[in-house]
Amino acid sequence: MLFPVTYRVNAAGHMEVGGCDLVEIARRHGTPLYVYDEATVRQRAAEYMSAMDGAGQVLYSAKAFASPQFLRVIAEEGLGLDVVSAGELHLALKSGFPRDRVHFLGNNKSVEDLEAAYRAGAVIVIDGDHEFDLLRRVVPDGARAPVMLRLSPGVKPDTHDHISTGQLDSKFGFSIESGAARNAVAAALEHPRLELVGLHSHIGSQIFALGAYEQAMEIMLGLLAELRDELGFEPRKLGAGGGLGIAYTNQDDPPTPRQFVETVRHALATGCARRDLKVPELVVEPGRSIAGPAGMA
Repeated sequence: MLFPVTYRVNAAGHMEVGGCDLVEIARRHGTPLYVYDEATVRQRAAEYMSAMDGAGQVLYSAKAFASPQFLRVIAEEGLGLDVVSAGELHLALKSGFPRDRVHFLGNNKSVEDLEAAYRAGAVIVIDGDHEFDLLRRVVPDGARAPVMLRLSPGVKPDTHDHISTGQLDSKFGFSIESGAARNAVAAALEHPRLELVGLHSHIGSQIFALGAYEQAMEIMLGLLAELRDELGFEPRKLGAGGGLGIAYTNQDDPPTPRQFVETVRHALATGCARRDLKVPELVVEPGRSIAGPAGMA
């Protein structure tokens, strides 16, 4: 899909999106101008939700694009939201986004970010050891904040190095291979102000080869079996991230949202069955694959 679903060329030879003449819009508002097609956003969001079929959460990644109306549409389609700053969180709440559907991610969270996330009741995804100390300052004595841990599975997908985030030398998350992930889980379970609800990974962006997600899931589930046997811990949620690629040229042929979700769901179900693990709630975080096909400049 190179263009929004409502794209057409009208009788005047002008491009239209959503019934709006883009030449007239540009004259009225000036350029550069970015236009998003609501019908395409809803179609892509609905495909994700249909493929998930109640087996987990679909969180739209706000860093792909966020505006009040865009987020209202995302919320109406039943998706949750992943934010990476207090600013994105503020925009989401001002837009009326349900607080219980928000996750707060990011590898450079400040105390102010964490305070905003805690006040909003968002699930906080911890990205490094320093956040354990910061959360002691943020979460009041006697209270507990719901958290997930970002893990690095050591998978390098076939994408540009600058948007690959799950490889062995990644600065994002706790490495599974080094043992840092196991230690982080133990620390979270012992932390008096945290409730560890799940584990999360994100291997990169603009990914076409779904085998990378299957590989990452296998590594994550191998760790889950170890955590169950050694620590008695089985997560309620397991995040597979996002990163599904989109077409930028006619030669590009990315998987569909349904193919992505069904691939990850199958890898999760079969991997859990082989290890006799409880199947956790799956969490995926698409961004570009929802906003990208809907937008035109």
